[in-house]
Amino acid sequence: MSTPAEIEKFKGYVALDEYKKRREELEDASLSRALKSRAEEAAGAQGQRPQAKKRKKSKPQAGPGLSFEDDEGAGPEEDQTVAKKVFKAPGVDTSFLAKNDAEKAEHVKSQEQRMRELLAQQRRAKEEAVTIEYAFRNEQAKKLLGNQFHRGSVEATRGTAFSQVLDAIHARLSGELQEKVSSQLLLVVSNGLHHLIMPAHMCLHDVQALKWKEGAPMFPPDKLHVHVAERAFLDANKHLFPMTHWEHFDEFRAYSQEEAVKQRERSVGVAKPAVGGGAGAQQGRSK
Repeated sequence: MSTPAEIEKFKGYVALDEYKKRREELEDASLSRALKSRAEEAAGAQGQRPQAKKRKKSKPQAGPGLSFEDDEGAGPEEDQTVAKKVFKAPGVDTSFLAKNDAEKAEHVKSQEQRMRELLAQQRRAKEEAVTIEYAFRNEQAKKLLGNQFHRGSVEATRGTAFSQVLDAIHARLSGELQEKVSSQLLLVVSNGLHHLIMPAHMCLHDVQALKWKEGAPMFPPDKLHVHVAERAFLDANKHLFPMTHWEHFDEFRAYSQEEAVKQRERSVGVAKPAVGGGAGAQQGRSK
């Protein structure tokens, strides 16, 4: 509707028809503004209602409480949370279950204790005194004794590095033999199946700790034999027995006892038909 001020604005200045026309336009404009205002208010109210509903839905609802009182005297219901503790049954294997912090700490402590005991046991074993008997092969023994060897022994411990053992053997040989002995010596350990040239940093304890791929000890004390030779002698006679069987120890190889036995059987089977046939086979068999 037009306001009195708007109507009074045109009164007395325009014709009657024009006045009516302007009045109708003003009334229409006023009605449009009123309708627009109501529509905006309605839109605002609708935009707020979902939020109110959302807040209402997000409001946590308390579950039914457990009460032992009569309905008349019951107060407001409250949530009652009961803490449950899981216990492990004794005598049942629970190793597959996750460990808590206390159990993890206890497990680590137990492992550290076992490791300390193992290291102490190894240290005591390496400090044990032993006598290492060896067979020394060189060019003079080959010429004078028909490829025989010179026997000797030195005192050491199970943890003495083979480099130190060879130094002691060299000192002993230099005093026992007339010819000069080279300081470039090699130490070979044998169990009847393998004859391995050992690294200088290893020791007797390391050798006796080796195991076959199948799990048995590789060098039992009653089957362990030690050979010593000059490096130059091995280079010049590696085509002769027993040097043909000597090989460098490979710490990354899994030595199989079963395969070693089969290899020895194949070698013996090849040598048997050569009786009376070839000098090389006779020489190798006699040696």
